[in-house]
Amino acid sequence: MIICRVPFRVSFFGGGTDYPEYFSEQNGCVLGTAINKYCYLTFRKLGNFFEHNLRLVHSSIENIKNLNEISHPVFREFLKLNKIKNNIEIHYQGDLPSKSGVGSSSSLIVGLNSIYNELRNTLVLKRKLALDSIYFEQKILKETVGCQDQVFAAYGGLNKISFSKGKIFKVDPIKISAQNQSFFEKRLFLIHCGKTRIASKVAKSLINNMDKKKNELQMLHDFAVEGEQIIRKKKIDIKEFGNLINESWKLKNSLSHKVSNTNISNIIEALNNSGAYGAKLCGAGGGGFILAVMEQGLVKKFNEKYKKLNFIPFKVNAEGSKILYREELRD
Repeated sequence: MIICRVPFRVSFFGGGTDYPEYFSEQNGCVLGTAINKYCYLTFRKLGNFFEHNLRLVHSSIENIKNLNEISHPVFREFLKLNKIKNNIEIHYQGDLPSKSGVGSSSSLIVGLNSIYNELRNTLVLKRKLALDSIYFEQKILKETVGCQDQVFAAYGGLNKISFSKGKIFKVDPIKISAQNQSFFEKRLFLIHCGKTRIASKVAKSLINNMDKKKNELQMLHDFAVEGEQIIRKKKIDIKEFGNLINESWKLKNSLSHKVSNTNISNIIEALNNSGAYGAKLCGAGGGGFILAVMEQGLVKKFNEKYKKLNFIPFKVNAEGSKILYREELRD
């Protein structure tokens, strides 16, 4: 049996500049962090006495006899690509729901690649793990996705990630004091806005509009650089950081009509009117988690008015993909 843990991520600034369609012409840059919310993948061999040859447990349970019967596209294409055909069982569990803007799909793919490398007793550098996962998601699944999620899942950490045509990506870890990290974390919350979406569908509208939005995307790039400077200060100016979150959200919202909707806009407006320093939707847009930068005391007041919303605190700078357990497997 192999058990792998992979972090989800929260992107602060620069989302949209990590698409190859953009950074093949203009350099991209994102600022974000892996968080202590994870997906867990368990892989084990099945005995040959079951009626099924493959068992997959995710949002559904699939007991099947051959790869072509798999309904989940990630599992189906990954197992076909790597010729893993018989007598296996894989369980997926997530701390947060999928399709919610925290990079869960890429975390799943990075986890599968980590397990596959472990099966082959192959030591793979984090860079190759990320690149293999980017290739699978973009070229095999043919999804319209960026490149930051796979990097955060593989590397972990609080990072500025630069994107360019030649190197693809470069990771610059941001080291902050324990005091600054604690101060920062106590003012960051995720709020699920009650709707999930398929990120690639939202992203396609951005890609189709990219030529007309080059100035806005350059500004999003610059926000990532400015955000890094705020976090690296001796003392983080949380108001300045929150204000930059708001400015970034206004700009990102202008990239495509599919980024936001009335419900999302109402929640973000209510957060800011209640005294939050800043708020934005995570991921490509359309639904999922909202990131709120606010004092803890405001959470209770906000919850009294909006009782259906669940505030989730999280920690930054989580480890990247990690094999937690391995028991010797039969051939």
